[in-house]
Amino acid sequence: MRRAAVLLVVAACGDDLTVLESIESVSGTRIKLEKVIYEDGTRQVDSDGFYDTRLHTRCTPRIWADDVLRCVPVAADALYVDDICDTAIGVETALHDGSIDLTWVTHFIGYDRVDGESLPTRLYRAGDPTDAITSYYERRDGACIGPLTAPIDVTYYELTEELPATAMPELAKVEAGTGRLALEMLTTLDGMRVLTGLHDRVLDQACTPAVHPDGARCEPTDAETPDWFSDSACESPVVVIGIEVPTPTVAAVVGADGCSTFRSIAGEVTGPVYRRSGEACVRYMLDTTRTLALGAALEIPALERTIDEAGARRLASVTLQATEDPSLRFTGPTLVDRATRAECRREMVGDFMRCIPATTLRGFRLYSDACTVAVAVVQVPVRTCSPISFATLESIDGDGTTLHAIGERVTQALTDGGCVPYSAPPGMVLHALGPALPPETFMSAVKYGER
Repeated sequence: MRRAAVLLVVAACGDDLTVLESIESVSGTRIKLEKVIYEDGTRQVDSDGFYDTRLHTRCTPRIWADDVLRCVPVAADALYVDDICDTAIGVETALHDGSIDLTWVTHFIGYDRVDGESLPTRLYRAGDPTDAITSYYERRDGACIGPLTAPIDVTYYELTEELPATAMPELAKVEAGTGRLALEMLTTLDGMRVLTGLHDRVLDQACTPAVHPDGARCEPTDAETPDWFSDSACESPVVVIGIEVPTPTVAAVVGADGCSTFRSIAGEVTGPVYRRSGEACVRYMLDTTRTLALGAALEIPALERTIDEAGARRLASVTLQATEDPSLRFTGPTLVDRATRAECRREMVGDFMRCIPATTLRGFRLYSDACTVAVAVVQVPVRTCSPISFATLESIDGDGTTLHAIGERVTQALTDGGCVPYSAPPGMVLHALGPALPPETFMSAVKYGER
């Protein structure tokens, strides 16, 4: 897999003025970016997938069987129908990630199972629907295994052509920035470039832009959040992990203001551990875990954050710049909703993608009155760095999501789906959710792209 470093381009204006250019995502001649457009006209790149104008299909970054990162068509499974696993048929519901929209079936992928892992190995063009099969075969560790019982009540497709791996363009991982922060991107030889994230080279961790009252910074994405303690007053946090779990390197400790500070993770410690339960600090003896002490405080890289104030649109883009490396300047992954003056992120609400507050939580249902009456609730941290006012709630039939204002703290006793009394985790409190808000409370968006 290729990884390279690139430098930002600067533009000279006049005799002594240099203006730094932002790094932006751009389409290539073959691979086109997909974007969303909001009802106020604001546009935003969707970095999850692209459009391949040569194969005429959406594609996403995946490691192919040749160990090359490629833009692989969004496709369903091809099943082998002979005992040498050479002839295949397409089946539209055999999805590997459960999230593919097969409104237009264009390609199918055959897989090899190696050491229990499915590797995409063969790419086929879709033909016309065809007769159902009753059995199929599967390639496992070099052998053709079967026959296996085929899925029923699905549509099968003829496969018209097998395409070589080279029919799918390679993707290269590149980085911009020469300082502590690296801006990660995916590129193709045809000129496509998309920003994918940030990497803290000092901590060797992915990091995510976060806004706090005192400014913005790039916080470790996968930091552990300790809720165990080594003392009977529950004041000295420790990290507790499973014996087989790899040792983490960074912990996020929530302070009195609700904002996180970050500390290194030191060596293992022995003895009892403690956990808060309401107002009490309860002692535990754990024998199938490891306890890790916290080390020194870590300095987190700062970001300069500029909101685009031009124009009268409700949504505004955000430009981020590394404080210690001003040449690293780029468009941030979120927008700012001028109506709330807060960051917002895309999520499906009702029938549309909407830009909802970035601090929105996910609600769920508990039960009262003999475990029969559903109560919509959300768990809210006792201490929060930024205001949290909204939560989403999935419908009972799983058919959609609604948005709700967070209401008062729950005081009644509630139970879970098994009719067992429910208690919020340490550091969290239950709040009721208000009625569903009108979907148009926040700006809607639709996806579009060059073709």
